[in-house]
Amino acid sequence: MTERVFASFVVRAGVGVALLCAALFLAAPAAGQAQPGGPQMLFWFRRGEDYGVYIMDIGRHLLREVMDAPPYNIMSIPMVSRDGRRVAYEVDNRGYLQLVIRDVTLGQLYQTPPRYEDRLPGWSPDGSQIAFWSSRSGHYDIYVMNADGTNLRQYTDEIGYYPYNHPLWSPDGRRIVFQYSRPRTHTGILVLDPASGAIQSLNALVGTAADLVWSPDSTRLAFRSDRDRNGEIYVLDFEQGIARNLSDNEAADFQPTWSPDGRRLAFVSTRGGRGSIHVMNADGSDIHALSADIGWSPVWSPDGGHIAFLSNRDGAEALYVMDVEGGNLRRVADLSRRDVFLRWMVVGE
Repeated sequence: MTERVFASFVVRAGVGVALLCAALFLAAPAAGQAQPGGPQMLFWFRRGEDYGVYIMDIGRHLLREVMDAPPYNIMSIPMVSRDGRRVAYEVDNRGYLQLVIRDVTLGQLYQTPPRYEDRLPGWSPDGSQIAFWSSRSGHYDIYVMNADGTNLRQYTDEIGYYPYNHPLWSPDGRRIVFQYSRPRTHTGILVLDPASGAIQSLNALVGTAADLVWSPDSTRLAFRSDRDRNGEIYVLDFEQGIARNLSDNEAADFQPTWSPDGRRLAFVSTRGGRGSIHVMNADGSDIHALSADIGWSPVWSPDGGHIAFLSNRDGAEALYVMDVEGGNLRRVADLSRRDVFLRWMVVGE
């Protein structure tokens, strides 16, 4: 029987009851069919002051801690490598911002020195490198290093950049997008070729943008832009050097996310009067709502057959799952305001 199990990465504060309910709710194979290294639920949550990374084996309903957190204040959402085996944290160590990088099997790999401000790590697709911002040059610049701290490279040397978001590696590893801010002026976007060191500004093509996400084939970048006075979903085609408005509606459209095959985009739109989950083809055609009720932060399942999203349609924020045509709606887990659902992933592939 084909295994239809999905994994989600959840940043969780408080008790893990809702996460356990979510794991039991999602479809699982018959007893004895769960395979080691297959799809599992990976999440980060806190019990009191204790932090840790946990894996839920959905087939056997087992919960185990795979990585504890450093004894510092976590300053941003921990970033997990694509295979789920490594985590990078930004921490406050007695007033110094540092990065801590840990491996599920090997333990701590590296911790950046406390005398710098190292911020906002982003993993390469193969989990071997980290891109990040650092002030070790006297001002914030872009760096890339191996996960164990070796082979440190500095790619910019310009005063006035301030970190704005986590770096985004393209799935093929050939480009990294960085968002920066300049006080009292604007935010901007740079794209780096880590092999050659070439850096290109995307400001003329993209302008002020948010909700950036790479297409699975690494040729396009979807984002939200307010250049038309209301939020619209744009896609930048790197080969053509053209950014095109796909949603093109008087309503606000935001939070685009690609289907695994790159043929469709799910997003949030207020064209029904309030924010709800919509889907369109990658060329902007066939836009339609999947649900008339409130929903935001859509995420595709790894097989492309389902979409998870957040909603407070029943009066309390919760995680829901539906199929890609809007049917088979399921309430998966209740979430508090401190819970952040990030994505579905397959651990160990």
